[in-house]
Amino acid sequence: MNMDWHLNKSVAISIIFLLLTNIGSTIWFLSSINSDVDALKARPDLLERVIKLEGRSNEYGRILTRIDNTLDTFNTTLSKVSNELARRTPFADAVEKQIYKRHDK
Repeated sequence: MNMDWHLNKSVAISIIFLLLTNIGSTIWFLSSINSDVDALKARPDLLERVIKLEGRSNEYGRILTRIDNTLDTFNTTLSKVSNELARRTPFADAVEKQIYKRHDK
């Protein structure tokens, strides 16, 4: 058995065109990545700025967590006040009627 690689006339021209197009687009993609890397190398301050922004982001996250906890506490307190007012409303209405009855006489 002969297992050597060979190219014969049965390879379609479309497959050759596809391979060449694929190789060309890969080279083009890699060159665009290379130009992006070169642009980033030209701006070394970007890494420092990213590190500073990450620090700020972490601090803002802690602040937002504190605000969220404060709002949860406020919401819980407001619910308790609302429940207490709902519980006291019938009593307050009765007392109010008694007061107005005394003033009307």
